[in-house]
Amino acid sequence: MQTKYLDYSEAQLKQQGAYWTALEIRQQPTAWSKTLQLLNEQRSTIDAFLDPILNKDNLRIIMTGAGTSAFIGNSVAPA
Repeated sequence: MQTKYLDYSEAQLKQQGAYWTALEIRQQPTAWSKTLQLLNEQRSTIDAFLDPILNKDNLRIIMTGAGTSAFIGNSVAPA
């Protein structure tokens, strides 16, 4: 059986120059789940690092990015 990514064969994707992009998109759900698991496992260490910083008066956090990084920054900025 031929491997498919996003319902396209590997050959079709390579022909269109989209192979690596399709692989990246396909692995996103797994990557996000693993990231959440890591965050949960390291929660106390992360909190110990961030709490003193987040409690500073007049704290300003600047997030920059392009593409998906910008999208994520815009998504979390209100929080």
